Amino acid sequence: MKMRRIILAGGLLAVAGSLVMASTASATRPPELKVSPAEVPVNGAITISTAYCPVDAGPIGPITSPGFVAPIAAGQSGKVVAKPGTYTASMRCHNWTQPVTTTFTVTGSECQLAPGSTGSCGWISVSPNSAKPGEQVDVEAGCRNNAKAKPVSAALTNFVIAGTRHWRATVAANAKPGKHSVSVTCPERTYSAGFTVPGSGGGPAPVPPGKQTARIPSGAPETGDGSLAL
Repeated sequence: MKMRRIILAGGLLAVAGSLVMASTASATRPPELKVSPAEVPVNGAITISTAYCPVDAGPIGPITSPGFVAPIAAGQSGKVVAKPGTYTASMRCHNWTQPVTTTFTVTGSECQLAPGSTGSCGWISVSPNSAKPGEQVDVEAGCRNNAKAKPVSAALTNFVIAGTRHWRATVAANAKPGKHSVSVTCPERTYSAGFTVPGSGGGPAPVPPGKQTARIPSGAPETGDGSLAL
């Protein structure tokens, strides 16, 4: 009987010890944040795979990152931004002094062309390619990943929408003769097109009034001073 009590007591102590160890391990587990995948293409989906706060640290808030389009809740998925780079995601546990962080990488080009499509991420053209101050030109420009992109030029004014990604602009009155550019900035880079403001034309410069000089035709006969010869 005594042996049975000893064995039973030993078993209870072992169970109690296991519970204490499990409780201690749980209490000492540090906060943890993980995202999946660790590398995601631009505009791709990312999931908060692990967002752990200690039991006594309170509820988990939303996970935020400059690389997220919007905050993402624990266990949920969201989209990343269209700019490649390495970003930090973070969350806060109540009564925990420091934010809990992890990093992930947005890979690839900002321009994600549709399957089977060709071309670049942006384009721009100007027509005609030569215009004088006060004349109008047509500019077609756009970005595949930014429908609000608008062309700009120091030599053009009064951009007016004339159609889908089509503008009409006026050559500025102070635009100097020579080559000028018009550009549109897309997330991945700036695209430019050139046009020319022609000069005023050739020919000799006009002679200021009061300084005109008479010209004697080459080879004209000499007639003397007008006096009679003796």
